[in-house]
Amino acid sequence: MTIRSRIQAWLGIDSVVSEIVECQDSLESIERKVNQIATAQLGVILPGLGRIIAKIDPAYIGPEDDPKRKAESDRLGEEAIKRMIGEQQARDKHRWP
Repeated sequence: MTIRSRIQAWLGIDSVVSEIVECQDSLESIERKVNQIATAQLGVILPGLGRIIAKIDPAYIGPEDDPKRKAESDRLGEEAIKRMIGEQQARDKHRWP
């Protein structure tokens, strides 16, 4: 045993190093578990999210630059804006002075 190793043992540096290694191992274990949980949650959420998107926009899986899809999307967007404007006007009519 060298003088350096004896001094480190006497100061308790060896035990500090081993505690740090144990903490690092624990943190890695926790990180693995968190990643497993996140992956499992995505596995549960994604199919439902896919069904919701398909109901909202059935053409979502088609190419973004498809002129037919763009025209339909623009038409739906305009209808939604007109409806929101109409709803706002209706609220404004029924607002108390």
